[in-house]
Amino acid sequence: MDEPLVTESELLRRVAYLLLEDHDFLRAFYGILRPEHFVSAEFRFLVAFALDFYGQHRRAPTLDAFRIEIQEPRATWTVSGVKPELLEALVDALEKDGPPSSSLDLYIRDKLEHYIKAQEFIGAVRAASIHI
Repeated sequence: MDEPLVTESELLRRVAYLLLEDHDFLRAFYGILRPEHFVSAEFRFLVAFALDFYGQHRRAPTLDAFRIEIQEPRATWTVSGVKPELLEALVDALEKDGPPSSSLDLYIRDKLEHYIKAQEFIGAVRAASIHI
């Protein structure tokens, strides 16, 4: 069976949706997924929000909960490079796209696992190069 073609940006949008709306998906990646795995300040913020929410409530947040969270930008966002308008655009895109199909969900899980492993490897190489 051929895997569907999904660009990296599409993959990350689908990951964002599943982190905010899918309890089983978030639970599966809780403890291994970290905000530092991502380049985008906005995506790091979203991942941190989802992980913190799950840590407190043991369930995934929702798009609505995330929209409420980003309504009041904080001063710390400027320091970390988070742009509120990009967060709002992301939520709008996620609402428009909706949930991925179940076959795409499995593909996204697999690709996210590979992405995390690659990011961990990059981090290990960087740490090792500092000590050489």
